[in-house]
Amino acid sequence: MITKFFKLPENPEYPNCSLLFMQGSKFLNTIGPLFFDNMPDLCLLDLSNTRVRSLPESLFRLSKLKVLLLRNCYCVEEIPAEIEKLNNLEVLDLSGTRQYVLPAQIGELTLLKHLQLSIFGSEYKEHYPVLKCPTIPHNILSKLEALESLSISAHSEDDSWPEHAAALITYIVRLERLTFLHFYFPEMDTFQEFIQTSRSWTDGRLRKFNFIVGTDFYRVVDLVPSEVESMFNESDRYLRFVGSYGGVPEEMKDVLSHATAFYLDTHRDAQSFSELGISNFQALKLCMFRDCRKLRVIFVVEETECAFECLEYLGLYNLNKLEHIWESPSCPRVTKIPSGYFKALKILTVSYCLEIQFILMESMLESLYNLEELVIEFCSSVEKIVKEEKKSRVTTSNAILLPRLRKLVLRFLPNLVSFGNGLCPSKEIVKIQECPKLIHNSEPIEET
Repeated sequence: MITKFFKLPENPEYPNCSLLFMQGSKFLNTIGPLFFDNMPDLCLLDLSNTRVRSLPESLFRLSKLKVLLLRNCYCVEEIPAEIEKLNNLEVLDLSGTRQYVLPAQIGELTLLKHLQLSIFGSEYKEHYPVLKCPTIPHNILSKLEALESLSISAHSEDDSWPEHAAALITYIVRLERLTFLHFYFPEMDTFQEFIQTSRSWTDGRLRKFNFIVGTDFYRVVDLVPSEVESMFNESDRYLRFVGSYGGVPEEMKDVLSHATAFYLDTHRDAQSFSELGISNFQALKLCMFRDCRKLRVIFVVEETECAFECLEYLGLYNLNKLEHIWESPSCPRVTKIPSGYFKALKILTVSYCLEIQFILMESMLESLYNLEELVIEFCSSVEKIVKEEKKSRVTTSNAILLPRLRKLVLRFLPNLVSFGNGLCPSKEIVKIQECPKLIHNSEPIEET
């Protein structure tokens, strides 16, 4: 693994070899045609993240091979039809291989339990006549009845994907053994069809899922840090909702009741998250909002309810109209959180929210006793981190505010004057950049 080999022996003698790990050898681009001939017992082969351009003939003579991993082998030009000879294969990972058309012979691998595919269509319409045939022959999935895990990644700018997705779903819903599905639903109708008719979903067998719903698109500049995107993508059960559809169908509410991560992306209409009529977040650990241009408040909380008990990460990005994070429907200007709300919250990030003037109300602090990291950046109207209330349930003289806070990042906040409410974080946990008006203990605070 992770070697600097440019080439391998032509016909090595490894008669007892059952596992062969070659992943990460980024200089490896050629495997000789006879390389695997003396490895009759090989069960697992990992060539992930190599620059191999073609798969040798001898690979398809490995009758005992059960696991073939070609993840991110973007130089592989073609998956040969001879792959059907690997009739004991149970795991096939072709994610990141940039295949335009996969061979129909994959459908002959009837023992496959785990299948990962990538569809790399084109954003250029002049290419469509060449790529007109389906990237994944649709009848492949009808034969793979043993599938337990299926991942299909698609190019977000490929205009032909909605048609292909609709055709593929008619076969995916028939897979009765699925426990995991990664899929991009570019149209709401396709998503609803899956939730309503999938045998694995309706009987509760599909316990893990990665769903993108709505018309996704590529961003040249993305305000959401890559590490945050990765954290979201690593969630066992996530739903990313892109665009505006007037409301949220019952099928999406059903999925959200099981989701551990939710991402509301580029919603153009809603002024509060609660308007979408979503109330069941019992399992939600990560929640993100981006480019929702009319969103004025995130959560409208009820005194009689107790929600978001598992939420650990809340990220707010580029919400130009955001005024409050939490709000009470009975008195919108008083933002009190009932006991039990957000008790697990560890990280709160507010970035490029231009109208918000403060992040927390004084009465919020007692609910956020587990908060470990607070990041506020590029919010030009923020004047204080914590806003005082006339009738606060927090006694600043006796309470330790945010006792578990270990990281406070303040960046490019031109109107930030103070932390507020007597909040005095230690210098060791504070990182400040371009906050010229910030005063701490009656002195201008030093930037780090």
